[in-house]
Amino acid sequence: MIDPGHGGDELGAVGPTGLQEKAVNLQVAYVLKGLFEGEGANVYLTRDGDFSVLLLDRVRAATEREADLFLSIHHNSNSERREDINRTEVYYPPVPFTSARDLAFYIAESIAREKGIGFMTPLPARYRVLRDNVPLSLIVEPSYISNPEEEIRLRDPEYLKREALAIFRAVRSYFEKGRPRVLNFCLKDWKIRARVVNTGRSGVDENSIEVLLNGKPLPFYFDEGELTAWLPERMPQGKHIVEIRALNLEGHRSDPFRYSFTVKRPAESISVSIEPSAG
Repeated sequence: MIDPGHGGDELGAVGPTGLQEKAVNLQVAYVLKGLFEGEGANVYLTRDGDFSVLLLDRVRAATEREADLFLSIHHNSNSERREDINRTEVYYPPVPFTSARDLAFYIAESIAREKGIGFMTPLPARYRVLRDNVPLSLIVEPSYISNPEEEIRLRDPEYLKREALAIFRAVRSYFEKGRPRVLNFCLKDWKIRARVVNTGRSGVDENSIEVLLNGKPLPFYFDEGELTAWLPERMPQGKHIVEIRALNLEGHRSDPFRYSFTVKRPAESISVSIEPSAG
């Protein structure tokens, strides 16, 4: 799912001589679409013309299709009107352990290298399109349209193709190496069972696997992709959260995996006392 930022009445940032971000975003998105389709991917755009799309609808477009990747394309502007700033920025969802962080670094480094500019360390952010979206969700800001020299370059279709190609190459490299996935999760009779497999050519780093119950490690056994963990025999009533984390041999994080359940037990005894009447 490729999301060209802004559109319609939402111009986005505007360059020193009037270049509108919404138009640049859409051009890059079209090039990216062609590149991914050339590799056999099914690609959707949240908008394919100059019109507005609600942020919630952009997220829904990805989640309803269970997209493998959501890329929101933007081009930045400095709020202090400093025209000298030009760098690449990438943002990922604000969750503690996420595969999106690894892909963010791939993309930031690839774009900055292609453009010959610096990049800011990718950061978690609470932008609406990153919340409640698919695990691999990113906002990509390849450069600053507010920089006069960069604005001139962004008017060149060949320059935009190079920008899109840098993003594409980073994504392809990341997906080739893959990331761990937690599959077939089952909790029954106080025992957890699941498969932990890698989606690409790399393997799962068995020493990196963690099974957490409310943030604390659980004992587990792992063999040939099959994971078994044991819950404590006695657990307090209320809600509990299981998390499973892993890295592959490339150091790529698994998608966030959390499973919540509630323990309810009948009362073991009932004590009744009768207060003396005040009358």
